[in-house]
Amino acid sequence: MKKRIVSLCLAFALLLCLLPQFPLAVGAVDYSGVCGENLTWSFDPNTRTLTIEGSGAMTDYEYEKAPWRSFKKSIQTVLLLDGVTSIGEYAFSSCKGLTSVTIPDGVTSIGNDAFFYCTGLTSVTLPDGVTSIGNSVFYNCTSLTSVTIPDSVTSIGNYAFCDCTGLTSVTIPDGVTNIGEGAFSGCTGLTSVTIPGSVTSIGAGVFSGCSGLTSVTIPDSVTSIGYGAFSRCTGLTSVSIPDGVTTIGNRAFSDCTGLTSVSIPGSVTSIGNDAFSHCTGLTSVTIPDGVTSIGTYAFFECTGLTSVTIPDGVTSIGEGVFYSCTGLTSVTIPAGVTSIGDYAFSSCTGLTSVSIPDSVTSIGEGVFYSCTGLISVTIPDSVTSIGSYAFSYCTGLTSVTISDGVTSIGEGVFYSCTGLTSVAIPEGVTTIGDRAFSTCTGLRTVTLPKTLTELGYDAFRGCSELKTLIVKNPDCLVCESVDYYDDSFDDLILSAESMGIPSSTVIYGKHDAAREDADQIHTFGETGHWVGYSDEISWKRVTIDFTNRYAENYAKVHGYSFFPTNAFRDVEEDSYYEIPVAWAVGMGITNGTGGGKFSPNKTCTREQVVTFLWRAKGCPEPTGTNNPFKDVPSDAYYTKAVLWAVENGITNGKSKTKFGVGDACTRGQVVTFLWRAEGEPEPTSAANPFKDVSETDYFYKAVLWAVENGITKGTSKTKFSPAKTCTRGEVVTFLYRDLVGAE
Repeated sequence: MKKRIVSLCLAFALLLCLLPQFPLAVGAVDYSGVCGENLTWSFDPNTRTLTIEGSGAMTDYEYEKAPWRSFKKSIQTVLLLDGVTSIGEYAFSSCKGLTSVTIPDGVTSIGNDAFFYCTGLTSVTLPDGVTSIGNSVFYNCTSLTSVTIPDSVTSIGNYAFCDCTGLTSVTIPDGVTNIGEGAFSGCTGLTSVTIPGSVTSIGAGVFSGCSGLTSVTIPDSVTSIGYGAFSRCTGLTSVSIPDGVTTIGNRAFSDCTGLTSVSIPGSVTSIGNDAFSHCTGLTSVTIPDGVTSIGTYAFFECTGLTSVTIPDGVTSIGEGVFYSCTGLTSVTIPAGVTSIGDYAFSSCTGLTSVSIPDSVTSIGEGVFYSCTGLISVTIPDSVTSIGSYAFSYCTGLTSVTISDGVTSIGEGVFYSCTGLTSVAIPEGVTTIGDRAFSTCTGLRTVTLPKTLTELGYDAFRGCSELKTLIVKNPDCLVCESVDYYDDSFDDLILSAESMGIPSSTVIYGKHDAAREDADQIHTFGETGHWVGYSDEISWKRVTIDFTNRYAENYAKVHGYSFFPTNAFRDVEEDSYYEIPVAWAVGMGITNGTGGGKFSPNKTCTREQVVTFLWRAKGCPEPTGTNNPFKDVPSDAYYTKAVLWAVENGITNGKSKTKFGVGDACTRGQVVTFLWRAEGEPEPTSAANPFKDVSETDYFYKAVLWAVENGITKGTSKTKFSPAKTCTRGEVVTFLYRDLVGAE
């Protein structure tokens, strides 16, 4: 008896092993039911087939609400019998074991997400009766390799075939007028697609991420290309946009790294934001004359782009349009452009020159930031303000011309322009922002105009070669404080007081006049706290003495040399010798002639010139005491200077016993004295423009050297006038330009 029971148990166990396996469920599993007003369903566990029969439309379900959800993973085949007219929403979503489906001719619509995440589905044939494919119908059907869309279909829903990575080709029938958003996005295996002439617009992200797509033909019927339509199609090498297109949407071709050329038709009037951003293979692009608007970052990081012409119809260049186009070597900005947006050409390291038209009124923040190849730039008269950091890190910039129309130079505009040696700040500029010229290590001389009223802190910090700072307006507020709400006032005040210039820099300006506002000591704050944007910042009562912000007092307070420019009544303001006279007097090279005069137009004698030069060199003691000149007394102010000059080969005197005291010194003699004092350096060029300077003249090389080093120019284009006598103003100017290296 026991043996029989054991045998029966083994037989029953074997039978169970042979039956199909299904998920365990609480209670009995239903394998049939209703799925529409006149539709029923049934599931055969043996064949793993789900059959739907009857007539009419299927029920639309919510996600995971279909009646067969408990055993959906076991469904391999779906058989829809004749009479079924629609497939309901989410009907077969996440049936990952589903490999085939039969859809009868009577079906006219397929609901949203009907086959969503059916990752095992390999092929599907849609009958001729279907007119629309709903949203996300085949979303993430990764095994789907082919699909036949019938001619009856007029609309393909949003994300209908999104992430169908196995799909290699698709033919969209002629009846389709609308392709929904992201319809084929992420179809990485798709290599070709035919878009029919019935389509008038390509929606947002339709082919986004189709990295296998190498070419696409856009029909003439299309008038707009939507947001990100072909973004991340990295295999796309070329695209022809038809004449009917008027708008290229935001990110339409962004990240198409394989795209080498694009033809934009004359019908296009606007190019959207990021339209071609990160198209690193794009080498050239022609923007048609009809374009009036180029969106922000439209060609961002198109590193292969070498040249671009912006059409005349464009009035505004948006933010970051050509940001980081490192291969761009030239750009033409049309006369109609009135504004250049922030960072428009930032990091275009290959750009060597740019012409900004007179129509431009504003240059935005960081426009040419880190354009390290940019050598020169001219800012037109129409520009009134230069945005913060507009030319910062342009390390190759050697010259810049700022027009008279500019009134404001923003924060950090020329920050770290290490190649900039000089800059002319025009009259009309009223403010220079914080760190405007910080770390311009080649900058030697700066003149601040009379109109300047505020100079930001750290404006010249790190300008290690800055020798001369000329402040034309004695009322200019130096280092305007920008923030008192800080929990470290000691650091704030220290930075607010300092321009950061080297200790060797000489500040030039007028003596401070008597001020009614001499009492400039102000107290800010009180013990307590200030409520910030996100938290409470503790602060304390502080006292700041603003009198040190004016140029002369600033120099005294911070230990800089201050050379007044208004010490003599006969030294005209803005004359070529104004600063050289102030320098010569400040350095102890010469004094005035008495009575508050310097006598800049008075003839300078030979002994005066060598004395000026000797003092400028630090009054070195002559090595010998022998004096061969009868016209040089042993106790004269110029005796040591004459002996030093003779023994250093600077001059030999007019004869063995006569130096020529009292004789006027000529232009030829002065430049020769300077040249010999510098060690007789060879001129870099032998080109001689002067008819009155011959190779046989003793001053020949000295003249060429002086001219090419900016010490002096000829009296005309073809005359140097070497025999013309020099004035006191001319001599100190020659010395100043030679030794300080400034105009």
